[in-house]
Amino acid sequence: MRLSPALLILSACFLTRASPAGATIVARDIRVEPAGDFLHAGDTVNLTAVIEIVPSGATTFAETHTLSLATGLRDPHWNVVVTLDGNNAAVIPKEGSRVYVNGFLLSYPTTRPTTQDVGLEIELRGNIPSAPPDSEIMLIGWEELNAQGRAVTGSGYQFNRVAAPVPPEETPSLAPTERQNPPGPATTETTLPVIVSILALCLISSRATLKRR
Repeated sequence: MRLSPALLILSACFLTRASPAGATIVARDIRVEPAGDFLHAGDTVNLTAVIEIVPSGATTFAETHTLSLATGLRDPHWNVVVTLDGNNAAVIPKEGSRVYVNGFLLSYPTTRPTTQDVGLEIELRGNIPSAPPDSEIMLIGWEELNAQGRAVTGSGYQFNRVAAPVPPEETPSLAPTERQNPPGPATTETTLPVIVSILALCLISSRATLKRR
């Protein structure tokens, strides 16, 4: 049984609409305070990010898809702003390790004569969790999920920092021992009575000898 060319074309169109290509999600600017490659457990981190969505089809983002944002920080607080041509189009405040941005908020036709620049401006605040030294901590990451909730190939991104190494243990210094002064010569206060006693005995002995004579 042969399929008509019209049926093949309709089937191809249906498959294309059912499985739209993923957009390219580009990090334009990410800033972290405190700065530096190493972060210590308990440090409070303030992160800002600007994301640009580069369309790869008839729309800037597939309406049936979802943009998933994630962080490895503890007690994270998000403020996600969807921008359209530099203007705020939607604001999403959120607490928790993940934020889901509905594709409807990001989907605009690319065939219109006017510019449709879609992006996100993200503010994130949280604390560095306890982690093994020199291990990587994901401060922010994202991926595009299709209609079935699966990650679109090539859409994943992570921005990491390294847990600070444990400083070497310092050897405790020993308490200085008390110095004992070497015994010095006997003082005159000690030797004088002894000499007097010896002289007295000699004198008594001499007198006794003279009396015997």
